[in-house]
Amino acid sequence: MDTGASYCSVPEKLGVIDMVATLNLERGETIETTTAAGPGMGYRTTLPNIEIGQMNIRKVDALINPLRTGDSEYCILGMSFLEHIDWRHQNGMLILNPDGESDGTKVYGSSTWLTKSDHWLLEDPGYTVAAIVLALSLIATAFMGVAAAGEGDEWAETEAEVLEKYPGYDWVEHQDCYTDDWGDEYCDYWYELDCWADLDVSYSVDNTTYSSEVDHFPIRAYDDYDGAEDDCLDYVENGTMPIGSFVTLYYNIEDPSEVNAEEPGSAAVGLLFCGIIQLILLIVVLVLAYLDVGGNSVNFSSGGGRYYDDPGYYDRPWHRRPWFHRRRHYYHHRGHRRRSSRVTRSSGGRRSGGGGRSGGGGRSGGGGRGR
Repeated sequence: MDTGASYCSVPEKLGVIDMVATLNLERGETIETTTAAGPGMGYRTTLPNIEIGQMNIRKVDALINPLRTGDSEYCILGMSFLEHIDWRHQNGMLILNPDGESDGTKVYGSSTWLTKSDHWLLEDPGYTVAAIVLALSLIATAFMGVAAAGEGDEWAETEAEVLEKYPGYDWVEHQDCYTDDWGDEYCDYWYELDCWADLDVSYSVDNTTYSSEVDHFPIRAYDDYDGAEDDCLDYVENGTMPIGSFVTLYYNIEDPSEVNAEEPGSAAVGLLFCGIIQLILLIVVLVLAYLDVGGNSVNFSSGGGRYYDDPGYYDRPWHRRPWFHRRRHYYHHRGHRRRSSRVTRSSGGRRSGGGGRSGGGGRSGGGGRGR
């Protein structure tokens, strides 16, 4: 190692080894040199790679020294090698730091599986991490789904008699927003009226009669127009579910006194739906990884997989490589963003004293049972 040498240097022969023939070196232009031993010369060349520990630096400028005799037993590592890494002197030692800056010729971790990955899924850390996270999430969701299936409440359908009803309504605000190419956001707003009724009901389970209250039994929705509130209240009062009629409800098999207007969603069903989404996302990640990383650029060699054509991509440790490299490089674009939301302002009903929209302004609801 010579920090005073501008180039790495190899003799024409190292002992009995013909270095030029062994490394398949080409003699380039003649370079005049100045050393402590006096003036000299060498032929410019390029070393295919220099590997030290976990550092593998490719295409290093060097000189073939024809003046060194055949009994030479070493080569010289000069600044054409050291300029690609951080290094420092410490207690008489030269410390090489492989995390320094480089010009794109450096390959790290040549002896680790993270760098010498012979599989397209391990080449890009973005796809690797995404696939691992989704796979672990899918496994966790499967276990939770099995546990929830064995512990969830079961609900059964029953016909309940309407003893009393209390009509009510909520104004629901909808908004649909989008962002243009200049970053300006625009939103459209509109309202719908949700019409419902609070019910007092009676039903029987296994020859036992239960009385219960059902809040916000859904009736129908109305568009935004003058008189929509009156139409809702009149329809609930006179147009549907007369006193003594029957409605379909769902009761808890373990506790029949617990009743709902709609069958509560099972936690196992929700986890199943979540698992399906995770599986789809995992498949999408694997397909994108294969198309972006693998595809037609797959290249297997004894030096490890090299799937990306950009040499600078390998100029850093595996965990510091740009995530989703090819997709981010070729498919970066700006586009419209659109979102929709539904804002409900509750009012009226059995447990409300009149309701109305909080925060001031807007439309208020009404009806329902007052307390």
